[in-house]
Amino acid sequence: MLLAKEKFRMELREKVLDHDNLNRVFVHVKCNKGAGGIDGMSVKELGSYLKENNSNIIEALWTEGYDPQPVKRFEFTRPDGEKCKLEILMVVDRVVQQT
Repeated sequence: MLLAKEKFRMELREKVLDHDNLNRVFVHVKCNKGAGGIDGMSVKELGSYLKENNSNIIEALWTEGYDPQPVKRFEFTRPDGEKCKLEILMVVDRVVQQT
């Protein structure tokens, strides 16, 4: 039973970290645009960052050593007076989260 679970985890990890899947997620995050996170990186800068750091990110995900960064938080008031809290992930963490 343990071998079947471990095999399933490995196969799932391979599908998640598949090059095509990662590209699909990157395109999705880029199309959604959005604000930069706490590190200040914009969605426009994401492509070049991922090209330079993709092997490190994939390795961290593969070994379960990836740690998401703190989120950017702020509160705003809607036109109806309701206060809302918003958390903005770093753009790299958005890619990781959506894989």
